[in-house]
Amino acid sequence: MKRKIIIIIFLITTLIGPSVFVAKEANAQSLPSFGGVMTIVKACTCGTLGLLISVSPPSGGLYLYSPKFSRLFMNYRIWTGSWVLGLHTGAPVGCANVHDGYCTVQGPPAQGIITMVGTS
Repeated sequence: MKRKIIIIIFLITTLIGPSVFVAKEANAQSLPSFGGVMTIVKACTCGTLGLLISVSPPSGGLYLYSPKFSRLFMNYRIWTGSWVLGLHTGAPVGCANVHDGYCTVQGPPAQGIITMVGTS
């Protein structure tokens, strides 16, 4: 009887045990990147507060820097003429400002909210 129990425990730990400890493959999805020289920096004063940044090539476009959602690395310079490299969400978002007492989005939307950015 004791021998049967030991054999059953051995079989369970040998056959089922390893499947419990096998790590599943992680499928990390990367965020879209951007980089270039900042050519325009415009304040967004309504809704998602932040700065609408226009970046020149090599990987340019319009992006929204938000102190609430964006992590800023060295050299901490969000102004025109600075080189910038970072990641963004990839979901379009508008830059809203107060116009005639109402929040309105003017101009094309940003390609996404910046998640992390470094400047030089």
